[in-house]
Amino acid sequence: MIRRSSMVLVSLLAFVAGPACNTQQIAAFDLPPQVSIITPDHESVFQTPTVQFAGSVDDNDFLDEMAVVWTSSLHEEPLFEGNPDSSGYVEFTASNLVAGTHTIEFRVTDSAGQSDAESIDVTIATDPPQVFINEPQATFLYYSGSAVVFDGLTLSNEGVAGPHVVEWSSDIQGPIFSGSSNGQGVSEFDALLDEGTHLITLRASDNLGVTGQATVSITVDNIPLGQLDQDSDGFCPDGIDADGDGRCEEGELTGVGSQDCNDNAATVCPGCPEICDGFDDNNCDGVVDPDDQDLDADGWSPCQGDCDDGAPWNFPNNPEICDGLDNDCSGAPNFDALGETDNDGDNVRSCDDCDDNEAAAFPGNTEICDDIDNDCNGFVDDGFDQDSDGYSTCEGDCNDLNNAVNPGALEICNTIDDNCDGYINEAQAGPFEMWETGPNSPGYELSNTSPQLVFGTGPCAISGILQLQAGNGSVAGVFSDPTDLWDIYEFDTGLTSNLAAWLAFIASGSGLPASCQAGSISWTSALPITVFADIDGTTYSGTGTSGSLPFQLNILQLFDIDYKITVSPAATWVDCNYTYTLNFVIP
Repeated sequence: MIRRSSMVLVSLLAFVAGPACNTQQIAAFDLPPQVSIITPDHESVFQTPTVQFAGSVDDNDFLDEMAVVWTSSLHEEPLFEGNPDSSGYVEFTASNLVAGTHTIEFRVTDSAGQSDAESIDVTIATDPPQVFINEPQATFLYYSGSAVVFDGLTLSNEGVAGPHVVEWSSDIQGPIFSGSSNGQGVSEFDALLDEGTHLITLRASDNLGVTGQATVSITVDNIPLGQLDQDSDGFCPDGIDADGDGRCEEGELTGVGSQDCNDNAATVCPGCPEICDGFDDNNCDGVVDPDDQDLDADGWSPCQGDCDDGAPWNFPNNPEICDGLDNDCSGAPNFDALGETDNDGDNVRSCDDCDDNEAAAFPGNTEICDDIDNDCNGFVDDGFDQDSDGYSTCEGDCNDLNNAVNPGALEICNTIDDNCDGYINEAQAGPFEMWETGPNSPGYELSNTSPQLVFGTGPCAISGILQLQAGNGSVAGVFSDPTDLWDIYEFDTGLTSNLAAWLAFIASGSGLPASCQAGSISWTSALPITVFADIDGTTYSGTGTSGSLPFQLNILQLFDIDYKITVSPAATWVDCNYTYTLNFVIP
């Protein structure tokens, strides 16, 4: 039978076929929904865990009957469930999205179980890289004729050194250097700068395109660099500043042993004492102090407490991370504070383990079908949903090679268990059922199929002026399973819709020929059915695989006729597809 719903488009098409009665076809259509993700774009990258999503739904169903769900591959619970608004628009904001690349799916299901989905990839980036400028320094004066030393350090957001895409630039001269930092996160080079005050910027980008930066403002003068005492220690690179004015004039310059070997550090000069300050030759005698060198450019030398001068992520007071190393140079890795214990006995530290209370879950483990993320890749039982229908075999998918079969599928009429509940074609409403329980239950109401009085001539004409235009109708029915025992169709007809013709008919005082007041209900069926037709209070019935119920109406009945046609199976059957065709002639 046909269900009254916005899913069903019932169209009555009337055709005039000369003097014969016209044919009215009744057809039902249910188009699947269509969805579209409006925002964000595919492969968008966000540096915030809060993202706004929007999409649209197109369907011939009522929008408040459409079930909408947005999901993420990195979250177990749906991001959003609900219905579209009156225009088919869906909008919401997701908060606390985890870092990583999410596959976002927007799916809509209509009241008939038909669905459509669209998906995009969205990346939630981590914190930006850490960026440090060691050289040049803001307190120094630089000379336009001498190359300026540039030295920078870039670390990950967790403080781990490594290569990054870097760019050095000046607000006066533009880009100075573009390239990559080395494996220790260091980028260094020399470059000439024009005279003036420069804002130097070092930018570093990670593999997700997230950028961090640091800046320093320096002044470049046209005074010869060798005649400046930039660190105010009384020595210039070319000699002694005897009068203390910050410059070494020609009369003050002396020879070997009087020149400052590092005019950027006040603790470095001829005769300065050797101290632990990060400069490996304080007295400028040319002898390097190995314990005062900072080989890994982390700002700490061995004499300052650097326990590993070959690793820039190990130095005093550096925060401990989960790497098994002594990051803060305290003497031992701070396992307990970081959770570097092994609570579940799987030989993986808790800070490296996705679930340290589950021995079957740790990085590198083999994924099995047990509702646990065994390999700690963020997906539970991945690889066990072979047909990609969203259900694995351990989640009850009874046929993981057919994506139309799963616990969430709609049971339809076929020879398989569509919803994996152990039953094939269990009792359910078919696509047009109303769950009639008896011959007096309300049935499907067909649209108006009234005959018409029109001006014209023909066998059903009155005084050669008015023509009774009748029609043939048909409808296809189906019984969904052996418990479905009733299909009921109801409709009303009447001639009063054409008022002018009706008044002309009344004025004529004539009647219609008897042949124009005859109608019939007929059917064909693969198995016997019983058809009851209640036509304006008179009941007609018949049984068989085919048959016809003729009836006669007087001229007064033609103006307002009530039809109720009840169909029931007259034989037992196994196959759920018990179809028939019902035809009727409306006088």
